[in-house]
Amino acid sequence: MAVTTQTIEQHTATLQTTTTSHTSLIEIAIPDDCVAFIRYVIIGRQESTGHVAIYHISQGYQRSGGSAPTEKGTQTTDYNHEDDSGWDRIADISGNNARITVRGGTGDTVEWFAWAEVVYAVTT
Repeated sequence: MAVTTQTIEQHTATLQTTTTSHTSLIEIAIPDDCVAFIRYVIIGRQESTGHVAIYHISQGYQRSGGSAPTEKGTQTTDYNHEDDSGWDRIADISGNNARITVRGGTGDTVEWFAWAEVVYAVTT
């Protein structure tokens, strides 16, 4: 008989970027035979200029049969602000992980912070 376990977790991460290349800020493993919903808050700040970026995004995921996770539904961006239009974030999948990558602008030293709340329903 299959048993479904429900779990709520919080994850945090920090990162400093100095280039315009996307760099992984936070990765969250999606277990097999799982449906997950992740809500992210991402903040970037450049101390020397006071520039900031603030994002609040949500995405659903499903993983089953040992395959890679897939995104479910449309990614929702509830809040999106960038003082510098060259800064950016991407929510995607890397292997079996949900991932957020970030980038700053040319010559910018940006301190990034991520907070994520994950709701899992796992069938065992």
